[in-house]
Amino acid sequence: MLRRILFTALLASVAIAYLVPVSTLLPVRPVLLQAALAAVVFLAPVYFAGLIFARLIDGVSDLAPVYGSNLLGAVIGGSCEYLSILLGLKALLLVTFAFYVLALATLVGGTSARRRPV
Repeated sequence: MLRRILFTALLASVAIAYLVPVSTLLPVRPVLLQAALAAVVFLAPVYFAGLIFARLIDGVSDLAPVYGSNLLGAVIGGSCEYLSILLGLKALLLVTFAFYVLALATLVGGTSARRRPV
């Protein structure tokens, strides 16, 4: 149940970041409010992804493979960031959304007896 809530929040936050144009935040004053709104809109996916990862590793005895796969995901994600140079931030958000949907599908379809449900 918690997994569903966290993934829903994660996917919703990526969708919000996609739908909110950066230009709508530029006229917001004071600048501190502008920065806070931008942080909420564009860093919420990072927050929810961190919560999901923390919840998934809770109770795992061998953390090396888990951190290794997380590091691999960070490298792949960082490499995909270069798409934003070619195609823009919105395209990167679509790729991000697709990766998170793939992660959710993998978790839902790959639940094993040794893995504790989230």
